[in-house]
Amino acid sequence: MIIAIHVYSLSFINDDIDYIFTRIIFRICVPLFLMITGYFIILKSLKDINILKKYTIKYVIISNQGRLLWKRQEMN
Repeated sequence: MIIAIHVYSLSFINDDIDYIFTRIIFRICVPLFLMITGYFIILKSLKDINILKKYTIKYVIISNQGRLLWKRQEMN
């Protein structure tokens, strides 16, 4: 489903069918992925708080790197 969102895989059949599936039905994939991932992270972090700290630090580092790259691109 994730791939279908990005490649419009049903457009060769009918544009309306492609729109219904990729823009309406398949849009549940991203929130569902976030909920499932969050569930497993919480399960691990309830057993050991250091795991939550590790995930948080990695997230902050990656997010800040992305922000810096975006700002750098805007400046050019």
